[in-house]
Amino acid sequence: YDSSSELIRTEYNYYYNTQYTEWLTEVQTIYNELKKLGIYNGRLVSHEMIEANVFMVTYQLNTSEQVKICLNYSFSPITVGSTVVAAKSYEVIK
Repeated sequence: YDSSSELIRTEYNYYYNTQYTEWLTEVQTIYNELKKLGIYNGRLVSHEMIEANVFMVTYQLNTSEQVKICLNYSFSPITVGSTVVAAKSYEVIK
């Protein structure tokens, strides 16, 4: 697997980190956090845009329990209720 630097001076130079091995630790951390929430056993019931590049997803875990996750794809932090969601990040909304 080649380094991301191989993409410099190509039409794909906007991809700044394409080597998957550099992401494995972060992917494992996020997977473990979401697994603890139980969303892999639930079902996605809502996916709504709150504002440009900000989405709220809702998972139904059982008949009475839901998990809401705010996904912020923007380059600026946002506030949802009393929760601050960092840029390019997500937060579980209680």
